[in-house]
Amino acid sequence: MRELRDLIIRFIKMINIKMEYNQQHRITCLLGAGAVVDIGGPFTDTITQQIEKQNPFIAEISLQLKLYYGDKGYNFEDVFHAIESLRSYSNIKTAVKGYKPILGAFTSQDNPKYFDSLELIKAEQEILEILSKLIVEYDNQITKCEHNWYINFWRELNNILTLDIFTLNYDSTIQKSLIDYTDGYEEVKGSNYFRFNPSKIIQTQKPRVINLHGSIYYGYLNDKDINRYILEDDFNEMYKYNQFKEAKETWTGRSSNYTQSGEIAQISPIITGLRKTDKLLTYPMSVYNNIFMNSVFTSPNLLVCGYSFGDKHINKIIEKITSIHGQNRKIVLITYINDEAKRDWTPDTHAMEWLDNDTFTFIAKAFNESRPFENKYKYSNPMISKDGRVQIYFEGFKNTIEYYKEDIIKFFKD
Repeated sequence: MRELRDLIIRFIKMINIKMEYNQQHRITCLLGAGAVVDIGGPFTDTITQQIEKQNPFIAEISLQLKLYYGDKGYNFEDVFHAIESLRSYSNIKTAVKGYKPILGAFTSQDNPKYFDSLELIKAEQEILEILSKLIVEYDNQITKCEHNWYINFWRELNNILTLDIFTLNYDSTIQKSLIDYTDGYEEVKGSNYFRFNPSKIIQTQKPRVINLHGSIYYGYLNDKDINRYILEDDFNEMYKYNQFKEAKETWTGRSSNYTQSGEIAQISPIITGLRKTDKLLTYPMSVYNNIFMNSVFTSPNLLVCGYSFGDKHINKIIEKITSIHGQNRKIVLITYINDEAKRDWTPDTHAMEWLDNDTFTFIAKAFNESRPFENKYKYSNPMISKDGRVQIYFEGFKNTIEYYKEDIIKFFKD
């Protein structure tokens, strides 16, 4: 009996050692829009300008935001949020409680033109149309030889650490870069779509590639038997398609999704606007968000690339990495600042325009220093924390990979 007990104890210890090894040898990678600019991804300003040109109604909404916030105080996500909010109030006179935002009791619709449901729905669809078109353009170009630096970096990094890549972009450039990975989707025989299976991604030894905020290859169920999964899957559940065209065919003709507060939060294959947390309650996004949190909590390795720290639900997760992993942490932040910011560099964080509060909060917590730029009177690249556990690169993704790829790989490997 004692021998059996000792055998079980040894087995449990071996499992724990293996799990700890696996966690230490995975790396959490978070990609924002800046990670794809060098492969043709659109700038936020470009998207905003494109949607403002689309029709007079969207241009009018944008103008009101410009007057309210100032020239640089808004972008396309604010426009989308404004449209969703206006839709929420467009039918409050006839709707029942679950479809009435509570502030409707204290507001009036002074200008009816902003509350035209059909115009608002059309504007939402056109914004998603423009976004998807811009994404498809660069997504289709990723395999061109001039983008080998991008593909090779992810493959080389995956050779030393198993990747958990969480992208906030809507493309498939990472999927096209890696040879073997899992995203939790599995083929449905006799159909043209893939269905999400959490067990395929929660416990896996493979690299994970996760589109945290949706993908242009996601769509709704398109099956001859529309009720095939009616008792298993949520109405807003996302299925994956091999072709963007196939996915896009399922995007229209959907009923609205409402939050518990009675506001519209349209759950679409592209999660945008300022109500993202209300749109992450269905498969696969709900599972993806939990995996992201678990990845940060279990792995001390974090690479953040091209992320502007604009999503507070993301920030609150990655800000905890130092308190969780302490001296075991290894963090690399790849960002971009322009030449003017480099010339005007100062240790006074309030004087540096590129450094907003959310970015500074992450850097200070990652460095574990209340004044991370103290005594750094001149611009230098990279900037390294006092304990050597954090590195910041300021030259954008492509330049950083071309000049510092080996340093970054060695940093995570050693």
